[in-house]
This record gives sequence, C-alpha cells and structure tokens, in this order.
Amino acid sequence: MHVLSLRCYEQEQFRKLLDINESLHGEVDVISPTRELIKEGKIKRISARDSDVMDRYVFLVRLVD
Repeated sequence: MHVLSLRCYEQEQFRKLLDINESLHGEVDVISPTRELIKEGKIKRISARDSDVMDRYVFLVRLVD
C-alpha cells in the first residue's frame, strides 16, 4: 500500500473511532493509540430464553503494540 494511501486509511479509521466514541456519550472511552477499528456492522442476537430477535450494532477493534 502506498504511504499516502495508508495514512489516509489510518486517518479515516481514527475518524470513525471518534464518531463511535461520541455516539457512546462517554459511557466507554474507545479512543486509544493502541486501538484500531477493524470492522463495524449490524448483527441479530437471538435470545436463548424465548428466541426473541434483537438488533445489535458491534465494533471489532484490534489492540496494537
């Protein structure tokens, strides 16, 4: 990957982390130099008790050294 492309990608990922952090209203601080956003998206959770289907939105982050 070209150096400029990599920098743009990293900046975009950091911008996404800032948006996620803002959407959580301070409940969890996701901004850290050691965190990298890998993927985000919707999933459906099915309750084991009564099989209710609940929408969830998840974030996959990687801890980097």
